[in-house]
Amino acid sequence: MSGLTVSDLRHAFGPVRALDGVSLEVGAGEIVALVGQNGAGKTTTMRAVMGIVRVDSGEMSWDRRAIGDDDRRRFGYMPEAARVYAGALIGGGGRLSWRAALRRTPVRR
Repeated sequence: MSGLTVSDLRHAFGPVRALDGVSLEVGAGEIVALVGQNGAGKTTTMRAVMGIVRVDSGEMSWDRRAIGDDDRRRFGYMPEAARVYAGALIGGGGRLSWRAALRRTPVRR
């Protein structure tokens, strides 16, 4: 399938298994919402796709190849809580600088 493919993702935070065999396919150009109860693995799955969390096992691909940084820069991801930006500082080591560093995006002043 062309687009995003997630196969058998597994990840644990210590003794807590956050992902236990998550698989999904999203076609190029499709818009998808992950819906489920708290603790179902929605956020961890998206953080894995975005490269923020490294999974213990499983595979993720875009157009049948490993997802790279250039791909992730083109993905749209809207986390549930905007509070991630609360107290953000530009260029001063705040959360925006941290998120920019994750995406290897230079901070402009």
